[in-house]
This record gives sequence, structure tokens and C-alpha cells, in this order.
Amino acid sequence: MQIDDTDRRILRHWLAEPGLERAALAERAGVTAATLWRRLDRLREAGVIRSEGAVIDWRALAVCMRSQT
Repeated sequence: MQIDDTDRRILRHWLAEPGLERAALAERAGVTAATLWRRLDRLREAGVIRSEGAVIDWRALAVCMRSQT
């Protein structure tokens, strides 16, 4: 699979702000929302994007849980 400058721009912005809504990500990357979705799907199918997920700070969660009791 060929990765072009647009793919790199999308990935760079996504890595910088992973919680960004897709519409905002598309705007920052300079593409339409439809183009963004299509390219992300293509990158997933090619195995470039293997997964998406949350990184949980368990210590921070424990502090929150303790403060609620």
C-alpha cells in the first residue's frame, strides 16, 4: 500500500490529538469528512491502523474512586 502526504497528514494530526472528533480531524488535515473516513478505512484494511483504544491511568482512576466514597 502506498501512503501519501494526505495519509501522513491525517495520521500526524490524529496522533497529536487522538480524542479529536472526526469532523475536526478532517478539517485540520485539509480533507472532507468523507475522504477522511475512506482513507481511515483503507489504512485499517491495510493494517496501518491496527486498533483504536483508550489508555487508562489506573492511579488517577483510583484517586477518583476514593474521593467518591
